[in-house]
Amino acid sequence: MVKAKVKITKRKWFWPLMFLLPYCVIYLIFSAFPIVHSFIISIFDWKVMGGSTFVGLKNYIELLTTDKWFLKSLFNTALLMVMYIPASIIVALLLSNLIFTKGVRFKKYFQLAYFLPHVTTAVAIGLMFALIFDWQTGILNKLLLQLGLINEGLNWLGTPGLARFVTALMLFWSYFGYCTIFYLSGLSGIPEELYEAAKLDGAGGFHILRYITIPMLKPITQFLVITSIISGSQIVEEPMLLLNGWATVGNAVGGPERSCLTAVWYLYDTAFGKNSMMNYSKGAAIGYLTFVFIMIIVFIRNRFSKEDEYE
Repeated sequence: MVKAKVKITKRKWFWPLMFLLPYCVIYLIFSAFPIVHSFIISIFDWKVMGGSTFVGLKNYIELLTTDKWFLKSLFNTALLMVMYIPASIIVALLLSNLIFTKGVRFKKYFQLAYFLPHVTTAVAIGLMFALIFDWQTGILNKLLLQLGLINEGLNWLGTPGLARFVTALMLFWSYFGYCTIFYLSGLSGIPEELYEAAKLDGAGGFHILRYITIPMLKPITQFLVITSIISGSQIVEEPMLLLNGWATVGNAVGGPERSCLTAVWYLYDTAFGKNSMMNYSKGAAIGYLTFVFIMIIVFIRNRFSKEDEYE
């Protein structure tokens, strides 16, 4: 009897394990192993050809003490996130409320129009903004000159402050539609009775937004903040294609004075860039320090969130 139960139990677990096995094998080969191996590379002076020397935390210490570009890349990444993430969330919240309002026509069209930038490839986004903000042939400069607002074309992509602004604007344009879709799904889950009761009590549109909509959408806002921080810390393609392409003056990594050099862009340039000498050990260390940077920001954000909930 006991043997029969054991056989039944084995049969019960056999096929689930067989179906999970391919995923586990693929995960171990393409995810778990690279994560562990990249950390090993970061504590060695790793060479593709030839022997590797154990250096311990030397790469990490150099990045935090003597490397003048790593800390700047972290600062640039944080600054870009501060510039575009709050704006994306606020604009998405307002637009989603506007679309969700009764009587608004062509709702599906607006939803599609706002979400399209998010699914547009980074190459197309970088090329489009380069065409708009190019110093000599850009559409924006020509328009401002014709209106008489400027006397000569602004070097949007060649000035540190303007380059940061354009990069943040590009990231905002490509991201706010993603937030809008989530807010629209959250609005559909708010009971209509709450709005009707508020209107009967004489509440206006602003008070309904402040005291009903925003509190009810708080879980979605928290989700968007966390995911925005994680994705924002990995910014690389859009600024690279915008500031290191044909529309820029020169090919300086990170834009003018490296004002838009992000952490992942610096990682790529260090490990794989054409002038980087392929320093894989330092690149791996940059990746892990960037991960620590992300975790610190998320931890601080969660800590403040828990304090607000407690209050």
